Amino acid sequence: MNKPDCINFALKILANKSYSIYQIKQKLLNKQYSVNEIDSAIGYLTQRGYISDHKFAKNLFNKYYNSPKYGYYKIRAKLLECGLEPDIVNNTLADYNFQDDYKRALILLQKNGMLAADQQKIARMLYSKGFNSSTIYQVFEHILKKI
Repeated sequence: MNKPDCINFALKILANKSYSIYQIKQKLLNKQYSVNEIDSAIGYLTQRGYISDHKFAKNLFNKYYNSPKYGYYKIRAKLLECGLEPDIVNNTLADYNFQDDYKRALILLQKNGMLAADQQKIARMLYSKGFNSSTIYQVFEHILKKI
């Protein structure tokens, strides 16, 4: 295999979906390109703006943040799962507005028909979706006021 093939394969997979640099490297390694070819291809793609972990992190953050499915901790985990550096993740999450978590948690519970569920079930679900304890307590207060 050679460098142009490596770059072309990377461009082909980037045409369908954006990936982090780590994810691209893994895909290229799976295709058994050499480390030198991969590093050269990553440099080429980065230099020309085809890949950027900062842009990827920002786009993925916006995708998850604008969906009420996830809280801060789940979004953080999902960003780290993509192989993004912790400092990039932390910089991206600096825009996170914790004030919106309460509303997002209520929307999530409402969509799943769980507003009438017992507190343990609600707490488990919200924790698993990455919401923090203060948000969960706010949700409980809201539910208790409705009763």
